Amino acid sequence: MVRKCAVGTVCWVVGCGAAPEPAWSDAPLQHSAYVWQRAWSPEVRAAVASADGAERVVLVREADAASTVWTGFWSADGQPVRNPPATWAPSGEAPAGEVALALRWNDPTTALQAGVVSGGVAAVLERARAMGVGVSSVHLDADIPTGRLADWAAVVRGAARDNNVKVAVLTLVDHVGKPGWETLTDAVDAVVVQVHSVPIATKGGPVLLDLPTADRALRHAVATSAAPVWLALPTHTLTHATTGAAVRAEPALVAPWVGELSRRHPPGLAGVVWFRLPVEGDDDTWTTETWAAVRAGTVPESTLSVVLEHPPVEWGAAPSARAVMVAVDGPDHRWLPTLDVCVDTGRLLVAPTDPRYRERPRVGDCVRLTPRTDSLLAPGGQEPVALVLAEHTPRVVVVENPERAEALQ
Repeated sequence: MVRKCAVGTVCWVVGCGAAPEPAWSDAPLQHSAYVWQRAWSPEVRAAVASADGAERVVLVREADAASTVWTGFWSADGQPVRNPPATWAPSGEAPAGEVALALRWNDPTTALQAGVVSGGVAAVLERARAMGVGVSSVHLDADIPTGRLADWAAVVRGAARDNNVKVAVLTLVDHVGKPGWETLTDAVDAVVVQVHSVPIATKGGPVLLDLPTADRALRHAVATSAAPVWLALPTHTLTHATTGAAVRAEPALVAPWVGELSRRHPPGLAGVVWFRLPVEGDDDTWTTETWAAVRAGTVPESTLSVVLEHPPVEWGAAPSARAVMVAVDGPDHRWLPTLDVCVDTGRLLVAPTDPRYRERPRVGDCVRLTPRTDSLLAPGGQEPVALVLAEHTPRVVVVENPERAEALQ
């Protein structure tokens, strides 16, 4: 029986007595970060160059049944190359130090065909040598059906043998402990267990990372893997392409768990691979400061400010008009807030200027601004989100718990 004890902590009990205490290690956890961008902007290259001591695992080649894409890692202009000829030579600049190279197959059936993976690894290593890249290992990624783990084990074992290279394999929670799992872990130098996935439905809504599920998967993986285990944790935000709704792994939840693992963890856990490396200007990942804080087991603190100020000149608004301005001060993103714009008496007009907001009909003294979907605000700088016209001085307040104010809905 599993009993949840606290955020990020899972207590294991059997009946009324505690389970035998497992062996624990206080050896320092290592940290790696995936660089999963297909196009390599100057900001991506800068992030890779200053990865703060973490090993960099770079997506360099992605294939499916129809095409093969070599990411911008290989190109001087940072642009990916699709189906290059056999004579194609990389023109990119090798990063300092060693990196691990990641290869992904979007079509698992193709990845399981004889020679496909080994040949892909050989082609990557050949071009890496030509570009002067120091390669520490290769990471192989394919969403292999659970029933074919033994077949996948034979494929990755052959790729490691044929290319004389260290191999890590990315696995899913569903793979852990299934038939073929131990055979797969015996075939590689490291196992990366991705404990986040598509958003998981919970009573409180969808989440990207469910800590009790992740903790159980990690413990099971470490207990049954023949190779060292790495824990893959998300720094990214998933945004629904149609609705714009967003989910992410909240630093406030992840940090205590990582801090606990850093102090005391199963000896088979080698480290954490973060998906993905924060990049300047990329609001779909944590900031570099947030990432550093969570790795240290501390929760980054950010505050949200909302004020009424004169509108931007380009709006051409009347002198009496005001703009609702929101800002985040601190290292971490904050969720777009629900706001009430109020006056004690008289006329009040509130018009959203940010498409993420919609206004509700006035109830009493207030007009409510409601986010259309869960959306994140990036740290730094003020953003105007609405125009306000009122006969008397308006005020704006953050609604901390919108569910409690049904009358304004």
